[in-house]
Amino acid sequence: MLTHILYVLFLTGELIQLVNGIKVALLLPEEGQDIPTIGSSIGALELAIEKINKSYSFEIEWKDSKCSKGGSISALYELMEQSKYSLIMGPACSEAMKPTAELASYRDIPIFGFFSPSPDLSKKSVFTTLVRLLGPTNYVAVGLRKMLSYIGWSHIFLVSSNAAEYRTLAGSINDIYKASGSIARWIMDVDLNPAENEIDNILVKIKSEARIIILCVPSHQLRKWMLRSVENNMEGGEYVFVYTTTHIPDPFCMKSLMKKEVESFLTKADEAATKSGYLNKFGVQFKKSNSYSLYLHDALLLFATAHQELQNKNQATSGTSLFSIVKNRFYPLKSDNFWSTGDVYISDNGDRQPGFTLFDLKSNGIFEEAVELIPEKLSANITTSVKSLSSIIWGDGTAGLSNKPQDIPDCGFQNENCPNLALYITPPTAIMISCIIGAIAYVLCRRFQREKDLENMTWKIRFDDLKEIKKDLASQNASIISKGSICTNSTLDHSTSPETKVSIKTAEYRGGIVVVKSLRKQRVKIDRDLKIEMRSMTELKSNFLASFIGASTDISNVCAIWEFGTKGSLKDVLENDDIFLDDTFKFSFANDILSGLKYLHTSPLKYHGKLTSKNCIIDGRWLCKLTDYGLEKFKEGEDHNLTTSDLFWIAPEHLDTDFDDSTPPRITGRSPEGDIYSVGIIFKEIFTRTSPFEEYDDLNDNEIIKEIINGNLCPKLEDLEESSSLESQISNLIKQTWQIDNQKRPSSSNLLKNLAIINPHRSKNVVDNMAKMLEKQSEQLEKIVGEKSEQIEAEKKRLIAKELINGKGIQAESFEAVTIYFSDIVKFTNLAAKSSPMQVVDLLNALYTLFDQTISVHDVYKVETIGDAYMLVSGLPRRNGEKHCTEIANCALDLLSGILSFKVPHLPDYKIQIRIGLHSGSAVAGVVGKTMPRYCLFGDTVNTASRMESNGLPLRIHLSKSTFKGLSLFDGYLMAERGGIEVKGKGNMTTYWLIGKIGFMKPLPDFDILIKEDDPRPKRLPPTMANNEKLRKNSVYGASDVIVMKTPVPKKPVLKPIDQTISPL
Repeated sequence: MLTHILYVLFLTGELIQLVNGIKVALLLPEEGQDIPTIGSSIGALELAIEKINKSYSFEIEWKDSKCSKGGSISALYELMEQSKYSLIMGPACSEAMKPTAELASYRDIPIFGFFSPSPDLSKKSVFTTLVRLLGPTNYVAVGLRKMLSYIGWSHIFLVSSNAAEYRTLAGSINDIYKASGSIARWIMDVDLNPAENEIDNILVKIKSEARIIILCVPSHQLRKWMLRSVENNMEGGEYVFVYTTTHIPDPFCMKSLMKKEVESFLTKADEAATKSGYLNKFGVQFKKSNSYSLYLHDALLLFATAHQELQNKNQATSGTSLFSIVKNRFYPLKSDNFWSTGDVYISDNGDRQPGFTLFDLKSNGIFEEAVELIPEKLSANITTSVKSLSSIIWGDGTAGLSNKPQDIPDCGFQNENCPNLALYITPPTAIMISCIIGAIAYVLCRRFQREKDLENMTWKIRFDDLKEIKKDLASQNASIISKGSICTNSTLDHSTSPETKVSIKTAEYRGGIVVVKSLRKQRVKIDRDLKIEMRSMTELKSNFLASFIGASTDISNVCAIWEFGTKGSLKDVLENDDIFLDDTFKFSFANDILSGLKYLHTSPLKYHGKLTSKNCIIDGRWLCKLTDYGLEKFKEGEDHNLTTSDLFWIAPEHLDTDFDDSTPPRITGRSPEGDIYSVGIIFKEIFTRTSPFEEYDDLNDNEIIKEIINGNLCPKLEDLEESSSLESQISNLIKQTWQIDNQKRPSSSNLLKNLAIINPHRSKNVVDNMAKMLEKQSEQLEKIVGEKSEQIEAEKKRLIAKELINGKGIQAESFEAVTIYFSDIVKFTNLAAKSSPMQVVDLLNALYTLFDQTISVHDVYKVETIGDAYMLVSGLPRRNGEKHCTEIANCALDLLSGILSFKVPHLPDYKIQIRIGLHSGSAVAGVVGKTMPRYCLFGDTVNTASRMESNGLPLRIHLSKSTFKGLSLFDGYLMAERGGIEVKGKGNMTTYWLIGKIGFMKPLPDFDILIKEDDPRPKRLPPTMANNEKLRKNSVYGASDVIVMKTPVPKKPVLKPIDQTISPL
């Protein structure tokens, strides 16, 4: 008798008079396996259009969605640029549907899906216009659970293939059984075409854990699973395999159960497709129709039915109105087989409520209906009921539910419920002692692990590890826009610059810039409470919180280390008149602050407690983050040095009423309600761009504080109250936060919702917002660079920009001795494929920010970045003798060290690797182009440097022979000879690896591990020595190693700029 198998099938009906001219955007892939494609769907479209009306014309446009997020969004944007559409159909996969449906909801366009079963798409607060003819997989899971419970099974073993379709379905089943049943195990990574031994290994595990097995695998693999189960002696009726799918299957093993109407439909669809003009219009090849096309057919009919109903009611057609018409509706199958997939039940969530049939595989190989789950229209709701159709014949030949196999054997899977009585001979005392010892061991083990976690003080930073930042590096990390407001101390003391206002203290730590906030206390006691606090601080993760890097507890150097905001604090930005902030930026800042505060209020910290505009930083993406939160235990006993004006943000209930004019009042407490008061003060600063109480110029700071404590004074909002309706709403929102009774102040969650209601920019697409933000930032940069070009003249390595600004022509110049650096990211294409476009931009921005910070301390010139490629040169535009080799080499070691600690923002566990190539020789440099002038390098040296990079290996610095000789003139470089390699266009070249440098203390990759698989193994060389006269005489620039390009210098300038400047970007 063949292994017993049940098959769960997901099932899913007037002519319509419409006006002509409905435009349909069809998003389907051209190619794909186990998914609908355009070639196999055209016939179903033609049949649906025929049923609607002969005189009615659809105008259908198709774009290849490639069944990916980026492909679908790109295709839809391309279509929307050409015309307006009344309906979007597709895309035919869940991941691509998510961003597409969100965009359609934003545009209020109806979108009808026919194969996107992810449960995530059930969130109709986001996908407000999405209707799905093939319901979500959690409906399948609920139906399966209900039918198996009807039989009497609650304990299952779940197996799924690793493709998204099967894992999504299995995940829904897993969630249902975790909540209301029992699941032995879920094996989720089975190959789509598994080997026999892989199946055998899984079946061995099943034997010891379950008797009811649910398979979510491709239908063509079902036979292989059944044959392997026979080989593993599982065919005696004790085991039951349940195969489940979310669609009407192709005729592989289900041919006998498919209704004649379905087969007839597929035949008619093929005939219609071969005659259709869409094949030529779309330029695609015909493919045989499959089961997915039935749902596409019914999706178009459902749209037409709902559209006609709206017209009959004289209602406007939109995505939300169509959604309202079809939800919680029953469309019965007519006698004319209007619907191809049976009765259509649409739930109040806009998703089809499916029916299910459990089929029993008989001994003759024919499937027969056994149990049916039927959707029914009862009053205003759609419900389901179970119906038994025929007796199931089990694997041992018995029939009926009374003889069903047990999901859990009476004696258990390992006979654990029927043990040998001899095992009970052990005296009760011994059993009791064993239990006590086990309990004590468990408690001690848990306690030891907790203490071990606390002792692992990764947050602790040695003060000596905070390096001094040179002024040029500090200025480069300060925002160009906020010049004059974001400044740094070049040392970690309290000195200030007479030329600029010092807002923060910074230092270099592990190749990046951090903010150092010193505490006015000499020492810190590291006890258990402090360790717990520090662990909690490091576990706080939010896009709206500045990261807590760590803390120094060194005597006399107690400080907290925080993430650095490249644009400075919010207060710096607001006080900088050079920065134009429109409502988009202001609402964005306000939303970011509230989002960060909401996170803190729901975290173990419960509140911020000292929220001011100084404690809100702006990063390079104009994201506003909260900083200086928490650390109450760490700051305990600190000698505060607050001025009276520092207390303007503190809620009156948290200020001591007993104070005199000589000292400011003490802060007596902190609370979430106090944070809300502080938010109101900050909002006043944002939306009026004025200081908290600057309008009270007739009162001094002490008088203002006294009035605040007495509840008689709030900042004035006259500018907002006398302006537009929007600003009046902002004013009312702010006033809510200043209620004297703190219990009447709104929570951060409610305040965030109210802000969203009045925010006129809340519905903008995130890509549009980002593009607009970048455009505004670019305009501001161009404006400031134009107005203050003398600042550009003072910048390091801006000799080219200086001559362009002064209106001089730039002549091409030959440089006899330079060293060029190339690097790129290993497997960047694979990484980009896993990421959204915005995530790729964030990654490259973070990486190149790190690189730019690192190279600023070396005498190198950044030529350009193209995608993931990064190009540097030393020796031009300013000649530096023989040092160009060492400057580039030192810089390359710094960059390689920095990449080891770099984390991909959206994939923190992913380790970035880069390849680096260096070559020395001559080059010609000049400015090319008039509209967008660029400083470019030319010559064979550039090509060879690029070849060094492309022929290199991950986490290694690859040197040509000329660079090797150049470094040999200086002390301390550690190198290894790689040997001869074939280089495109160069033939065989002897190349080298740069391993490190004596005295270089930063971490580098372990070279011995890297070369473990190298064949031949590189030959390590002695450290270089500066007195190598032999090499010095046979200079690095000998004719045998370098080709010097002799390019004639033009007599006239090659570029004559007219009112142009080079953008710093």
